[in-house]
Amino acid sequence: MNKFNNFWVVAILLFTVLNCKNTNTPVKERPLAVKGVIDLRKWDFQSEGPLLLEGEWEFFWEKLISPSDTNFKLLISDGYYSVPSIWNRDTINNHY
Repeated sequence: MNKFNNFWVVAILLFTVLNCKNTNTPVKERPLAVKGVIDLRKWDFQSEGPLLLEGEWEFFWEKLISPSDTNFKLLISDGYYSVPSIWNRDTINNHY
């Protein structure tokens, strides 16, 4: 076998080993927001680390809602949008 063939054998073996997964460890499903709600009760930030806030989030066009606002439930939202996603394809109240 020449050096070129040895390179490909080593490359294929290395690729195979690096792509092996330990199937004995169960993969915990990351929670996603559904209709603006995400359930984090079973997520342990100490052992499982930070979590991306992905999913469907309620959107309020040109409204700033602070955590101290108690009447935000009375506001009419402009819909739910998936995060992450491309937002410049949607129109909200005839705005891009």
